[in-house]
Amino acid sequence: MEKRTRQKKNKWTPFGICMMLAFLLTTVSVCAAAVRGESTQGKEETIQEYISSLAKVTNDSSEKFGQGSSCVLPGMGTESSSLPNMSIEDAESSGVYSLNTARPSNVSSYYSDIAAQQHAFVVEQFGTNAWDNVSYTLEEVEPLYGTQGYRVIETGELVSQSEYEALIWEFWNEVAESEGVSYYDLFLADDEPVENMANKRTDLIAKYIDALPAEMVIVSDSQTYDVFLAFNGEDTSDEGYSDFRFTIDNSNGTWVVYQGLNWTEPYPESPVAD
Repeated sequence: MEKRTRQKKNKWTPFGICMMLAFLLTTVSVCAAAVRGESTQGKEETIQEYISSLAKVTNDSSEKFGQGSSCVLPGMGTESSSLPNMSIEDAESSGVYSLNTARPSNVSSYYSDIAAQQHAFVVEQFGTNAWDNVSYTLEEVEPLYGTQGYRVIETGELVSQSEYEALIWEFWNEVAESEGVSYYDLFLADDEPVENMANKRTDLIAKYIDALPAEMVIVSDSQTYDVFLAFNGEDTSDEGYSDFRFTIDNSNGTWVVYQGLNWTEPYPESPVAD
């Protein structure tokens, strides 16, 4: 089973109402801060076991999904009626499933049915031998649990909130000076109404956003990865289905599949008028 690793490109998330309104023009996300050593024990085994279980599962409900490969959320089925209808918090509070316990027997058949649908859908999209030739890439994503922190992008150093805000303030003042405007031509003053954002130089914000010196991050002792799959060397089917992935996490002290197999559906074709 082939393995490749790729790193997630991080972007900065703005602070304060002024920044949030201004950054509606661009896509931003929170990233994970690496404040711990890479934890690898059990990660590859968990990935390979889950893939192997999906490869072997059948539509025969008597063939249960492997006990060691159970996941907190089973992922997508090919029928919308098969999808879970509750959040993980609801599931835990109702006793259906807990991160700290094995999968209960009353949902075992349900998980097996979902896994069988996932298996069949991959075969439908990539051919009868799709599960015989699976490769994957790892992308570290925002941890499931953690606290807010601040990081200098160039050095990776974690700093305090006040240091972070000082860096951002200095950066935008330098931008304003270089462009011959003032800071408040870019952002709202404390007593300005929100409506005034319509008159601000959001074009300059968009121009310099990628050069920010610091970013907000999630600081966590745990790790979370998206595992992206390719079948017979292809990660997108002829019908346009892509991003076949599942999510693993070690928040409870061991690697588990947190989110089962998912994929991205192709955009529907625009209707053509008669």
